[in-house]
Amino acid sequence: MSRDQAPADEPPVELGWVLGAYGVRGQLRVRVPSGRDSILPTLAAVSLVAADRVLHGVVVRAARWQGEHLLLSLDGIADRDAAAAWRGAAICARRSDFPPLAADEFYWIDLIGCTVVNRAGDILGRVEAVDEHGSAPFMMVRDAANGAPEHLIPLVDAYLLEIVLAERRVLVDWRADWS
Repeated sequence: MSRDQAPADEPPVELGWVLGAYGVRGQLRVRVPSGRDSILPTLAAVSLVAADRVLHGVVVRAARWQGEHLLLSLDGIADRDAAAAWRGAAICARRSDFPPLAADEFYWIDLIGCTVVNRAGDILGRVEAVDEHGSAPFMMVRDAANGAPEHLIPLVDAYLLEIVLAERRVLVDWRADWS
């Protein structure tokens, strides 16, 4: 694959953002929203996406945690100036490059677009995003067709009853009048 052309078959998934350079050997200091649960350190290659340029298929030479940030060494970025030039860029990967999961596991990105239904059979909307703030991740669910309010549903066992990715459906214990 060319390093200058985006993969046509699937959109990139943002996994983190370059905060700046670290050291003098071209390491990138990266903010990773999912923290140490991130798959980013396990990937063999990533894409760098900045406002004015993109590099696809960049080989990851090394990844290690430094406090709450990930330090990445990538092919082609050999000094501090080269690393600093990528400040603000997104670190992305294709979903198909993610490591396989056990049968009872899922990636948050796989929930995007799923229809969310409660026990009563009410369609609450579709998952627009999954984010983490505080003690648990939550799904942002919206029914744009009906102008219904947004639901922020925690991804915890108490509310999350079933995920059927093959049917793009999530069953929750959540009332339609809760936001």
